[in-house]
Parts: sequence; C-alpha cells; structure tokens
Amino acid sequence: MNKFILFFLFILISSASATITTPWEISFATGYREDHIKWRLQEPGDASTTTYREEYPNLKFMECELTLQKIYRDVIFYIDTSYAFIGSDEMKQSGFDLDFTTAPVQFQFDTDSQAIKGNTYLGYVVQLTPDRHYEVNLTPLFGFTLHYEKIKRSNPNPNPYLSSQIETADYFTVQSNLSGNDFRQKWYGVFIGVNFFARPGGGRFSFASGYRYYFLSFKQSFFSNLFINEFVGDSVSTQEIREFHAKASRGGNHGHSGYLKLSTYPNKYLKLSVIGNIIYFSTETFNVNVNNQITSLFPTYSNSVFDESQKIKNRSLVFEVLLQLSFYL
Repeated sequence: MNKFILFFLFILISSASATITTPWEISFATGYREDHIKWRLQEPGDASTTTYREEYPNLKFMECELTLQKIYRDVIFYIDTSYAFIGSDEMKQSGFDLDFTTAPVQFQFDTDSQAIKGNTYLGYVVQLTPDRHYEVNLTPLFGFTLHYEKIKRSNPNPNPYLSSQIETADYFTVQSNLSGNDFRQKWYGVFIGVNFFARPGGGRFSFASGYRYYFLSFKQSFFSNLFINEFVGDSVSTQEIREFHAKASRGGNHGHSGYLKLSTYPNKYLKLSVIGNIIYFSTETFNVNVNNQITSLFPTYSNSVFDESQKIKNRSLVFEVLLQLSFYL
C-alpha cells in the first residue's frame, strides 16, 4: 500500500511540470468476445481425485463497451464499462463422485450467458519524445476492476445417461437438472499496469498497447442435481436424488491482461480503432464447504443432509476483438 501512496504523490508532484492536456474522449465499441472457463472440485487430501467438473470451452458473446478518458496536466483518468450477451456454447459437466459405478457419467448443456465488466484507473503520462514531431508516451497506472458472469444451462444431453457398468443392478440411468440454478462468478480487485502509445509524425495513425497485473477477490456459486434410477430387468430397484450446492469465495488471487490497439484519425474530432484484448484470471486451490443432500425415493424413503469440505479451483480466459469509435469533446 505504501508503494501506491508514493505513486500518487509522484503524480501530484510531477503535475507541476506537466506538458500534456487533452479534451474529454468518449468512445463506443462493439465486437466479439469469447470466454473459456474451467472449474473443478476435488478431494481435500488428494489433488488428483476430481469429484466434479464444469467446462465452458467456447462461450461466444456480442459485446458493447462505453469508455471515458481525460488527460489533465499529464494525469490520466479512465473508466470503461461493457455488457456482453448471447453467450452461446455447450457446457461440459463431468467428474461425478458416484460410489456405485466407474462409468464416466457426463453431460452437455446449451448455455445462454451474460457478462458485465468495468475498469477505472489513474495514471501519469510520461512523454518520451518532448518537442519532437512524433509522439511516444509511457503511462504507469493503478486501478480497480470488476468482472461478473451469469450462465444459464438447459437441454442436457444425453437425457438420460445410461450405462450397465454397475454391480448391484443390470443397468442404471442418470438425469442432470440445472434448470433455474445459474452458474455465477465474480472477480474484483485492484491492478497495476503500464500503457504504451506511439503516433508517428503526429499523423493519421497510432499504435497503443498495455499490460495489467491484478490482485483479485473471487466469488462463485454452483449447484448440481442428479436423478438416479437403478434397474433389475425392466423394474426400478432403487431411485434417489443427489444434490449439492455451495458459495465459494477467496481473496489473494491473481490475473493478467494485455491489449493492442490500432487507430486512425479521420479528422481532429474522431478516431477509429481496432482493439484486441486478452484477460486471464485464476485461483489457487482452496477449501470450500459443500452442502449435500441425498434423498432416497425407492424402495424406502430417506433424506440425508450433510456438509463436506472439498477443494475448488477456477480458471477463466477471455478474448475480445472490438471496433471502437471515439469522439473528442
């Protein structure tokens, strides 16, 4: 924290000899976003024993973004917010800890997702080429980020899953139901980073890039429901529902992001840009308290509710390609 305080003191002191002030810049962007999310539960004492897994290998979004930026006496203020929608893909559900079979029970679900993110930062623009015909700047910065995602899952396939890999019956079926229980995750925290900007000859084209390192808190809620039937011949011998849910949270996570931006200036009031972003967030493996409920429906009724300590790990990767239109006010 002392380093951050010194950073802002440096900005305030340096502004006394400032050289750069720009008008307000407001930008609208739209484009394509692609998310890759993997998370799993595992036994506390054995990292190789997975008890549940979900994978979202290719969530495809349309994204809209609004950005506001101002440089005053070398100090830059920046804020953006975006909304991504559609989020279509197939979610892969697997790794179930079922004590009656070794069959690889797994399902695929259709997805419909929404994502919101926002960033804001302060930085100090260091002009590397003062009094030159071309412009090159370097900007150390400090900011805050928030990423939220909600995913609906529907239409499980197969429905049901069927296998004969069981010793206590002839075969069994499993149905997975996630309807009405959305997957949700949130990442938020501070970041440090640097921007690079170059505009050769003060002309019609410019290039920008940047890197961010994040210190993140993480929250996730999840749910699973299985309806299991065992058959002897054509008759049901046992029937039960296995369900679990939990809310996981942890601080001390880390992330990285980077971007490239190519821009052209039709006139002094407009800027057109193409932007490519990549964002990677991950957690360490940490403990989570999972609430379990096992309800036996046949041949006799019983209900068991218990908590179980497990470990969870999450990794999220985001790609974005955006077309941006900027106005100078």
